[in-house]
Amino acid sequence: MLKSVIHKNKEQCYICNRYGVLHPHHIFNGSYKKKSEEDGMIIWVHDFPCHRSIHDDYSKGIELKVMAQEVWEKTYGDREKFIKRYGMSYIDRKEQNDKNNTNR
Repeated sequence: MLKSVIHKNKEQCYICNRYGVLHPHHIFNGSYKKKSEEDGMIIWVHDFPCHRSIHDDYSKGIELKVMAQEVWEKTYGDREKFIKRYGMSYIDRKEQNDKNNTNR
């Protein structure tokens, strides 16, 4: 059974807050999917349109990764440990992107 340290109510969609048939979404996917499961980096969402919106809207996906990284750091350790586990800091990446967009 998948656990989540982010989203406790498996009956309410994390994206739209409505109830219904939900599916797990691994915040860190691809080669980090297993680590997402181990660490509880899962949210519960409707298959469509909520799950699809995470993949179609790049900024929404990054915001979820930033939020999950913040939760991970509070739960498991510091930023350095997060980077070793997940390959990069999404918080640092977002801050750098925001800074670059401000300087345009």
